[in-house]
Amino acid sequence: MVDDDCRSRGRPEVGPTIQVRIPSDQLEIIDDYAEVQDISRAEAIRRLLTAGLKTTATWHTRWVRSQLGGPQAV
Repeated sequence: MVDDDCRSRGRPEVGPTIQVRIPSDQLEIIDDYAEVQDISRAEAIRRLLTAGLKTTATWHTRWVRSQLGGPQAV
């Protein structure tokens, strides 16, 4: 049986904590997105970062294939 005192509160850790400075105009956009999606600011940042990385990965794959002369990614 698990002792209640050993349990941590809140969301389970999803990765290491980082600190980043975000300009106030961008933070306002993130907060608006979070409000519309009914999610926390942290979750909004994770989702927006994931979407950006997927876009970058697709672009990078296309660029590499174009340099190697292989088939283009769809």
